[in-house]
This record gives sequence, structure tokens and C-alpha cells, in this order.
Amino acid sequence: MLGCDASRISTYFIPSLGPAPRWCSFLEGLTEELEEQAPIVYDDYRFVTKSDLQRLGLDHLVGTALLRAYMHGYFIDARLYSKAAAAAQPFVYEAYRAARVAAKLEEERQGRISMVRKLPKVNRQVAARLLAQQELQQQKQQQQQQEQADGAAAAVDGPNGPA
Repeated sequence: MLGCDASRISTYFIPSLGPAPRWCSFLEGLTEELEEQAPIVYDDYRFVTKSDLQRLGLDHLVGTALLRAYMHGYFIDARLYSKAAAAAQPFVYEAYRAARVAAKLEEERQGRISMVRKLPKVNRQVAARLLAQQELQQQKQQQQQQEQADGAAAAVDGPNGPA
């Protein structure tokens, strides 16, 4: 109940506060009817914005029965969305698969037993310095090979890029 400056007392029922009092049981019946009429749920629809439609190349569908306008975007059938996304980005699966394969290979490499080089007991410092020099030379050779491969690829492609 709500006290006002009027002769009639206004009453309000808020279902989230609890059940209706006995003297106004008709309100309980009204709220149950409203709960039964649940809003339409779009389980097999996906919400997309105007920019998403343009990215997918579906902006020509605006105003048709395939899109249902809702707030600042549209609802589109989930199957149509997945087909359009696959068509708009055809190499996404290949990139995903390559990343998964690379992750599996890296995981296998982690599990391998690595060979630990033990330094000799005599002349430890000299041996460590020699190993460091060898690693540095190997890195330089790898960089030179990479530069040569890049140069060869640039020569094949030409000055304007690939043909």
C-alpha cells in the first residue's frame, strides 16, 4: 500500500518481494498468467549489428524476412550466419588447423628428453666460452641462410612484389 494525499489508497504488487496477500489473491493469478506468456526466445538466432552484416556481405538482406530488426541490430538465423561467415573467411579453418598442429608439435617437443651438455671438470671456463662461441656461430649461419632465402625470394618476385 502506498499512502497518498488522496482519499483512495493506491496499492502496488511487486511479485519479486513475495507472494500476494490473501485479500488480493487475484493478483497472484495475474502474475502466473504473465509468467506463462514468456517472451519469444531466439535460441536458433544470432544477433548481428549493421557492421557485422557489411563484413559478412549480407547487408542486402536488410528489410527481408531473413533479418529481424531488434534494438540496434538484427537477428539472423544461426545456420545462415555460419554459412555466411564460412564464405566470408574461407581460410579461417586452415589457419586454425595449422595453429593446432603447431601447438601439438610444440607439446611433443616439450615432452622429449633434451641432452644436457655437461662441462668438464677441468678448464670449465674455457669449455663454456668455446660452447658459447659455437652457438654464436650457428646463429650467424642461420641468419645468413635466412637472408639469402629472403633475397632469393625477392629476386624471384621482382621489385614490384609477386607477379
